[in-house]
Amino acid sequence: MSEEGVEYVVGIDEAGRGPVIGPMVYGIGWCRSDITERGELKKAGFVDSKTLTAAKRTVLRDRMDKFDNLHYKTRVLSAKELSRRMMAVTRDSLNAISHQAAVELMHHVVQWCNERKARIKAVYVDQVGPVGQYKGLLEREFPGITFVVEAKADFKYNIVGAASIAAKVHRDHLIEAPVLSEQERGWGGTTSWGSGYPADPLCKAWLADHCDPVFGYPECVRFSWKTVDTALEANEAAEVQYAPQRERVGNDRGYLSTCGLSHSSGI
Repeated sequence: MSEEGVEYVVGIDEAGRGPVIGPMVYGIGWCRSDITERGELKKAGFVDSKTLTAAKRTVLRDRMDKFDNLHYKTRVLSAKELSRRMMAVTRDSLNAISHQAAVELMHHVVQWCNERKARIKAVYVDQVGPVGQYKGLLEREFPGITFVVEAKADFKYNIVGAASIAAKVHRDHLIEAPVLSEQERGWGGTTSWGSGYPADPLCKAWLADHCDPVFGYPECVRFSWKTVDTALEANEAAEVQYAPQRERVGNDRGYLSTCGLSHSSGI
């Protein structure tokens, strides 16, 4: 359906940046600019998700599904993906991963608007890392679009509040219904990890009860967090020794030193 000339405003926010357990979820919301100008999002209660109870967030997320000309999409970054990318040989910072998630979601909205011949009036983004760096990345990726990157954007702009609600409700659902393998479920110990934040007593107890001396933790844990290093040491998990390996270079007798995991055959 064509919406030629119709202007949309966009909001981007995340949920679950700090926890040691579970995913980080990015959310993007977009709606017709006249909706925000009339204050309809504010009247409907779309505010910073952190100021709302879990029950109220769920009600509002369900309301988003029925709200005319308001749309949203989420991007889940699992603990496994975060660990892999942050611990790779060429490591990504959490800021870089966050910025890329925002770019991915923006590409979806740009395509959505292009298909309908609508235009994006402005994009409001909750700050992650230095404002100039984040804004510069978005402006280079999407030339001609106005980006406003600010701290507490979820509190200042209702469309960002809507995005934060979508992200938070999705993450809450994933945390409440974790997908664990049979082996992981059989590790025993406390069954709830609470919010997944390091300071949460339930999270602390879960980390203490679920530490395997060889494999550490299930994939729902972010191994790139310092909290995990501390927990592994406290639970006397086996130390992994890394040593140089020698790889033959070409057909000569030279070797290239690389970093690899020490191991022995027959184990």
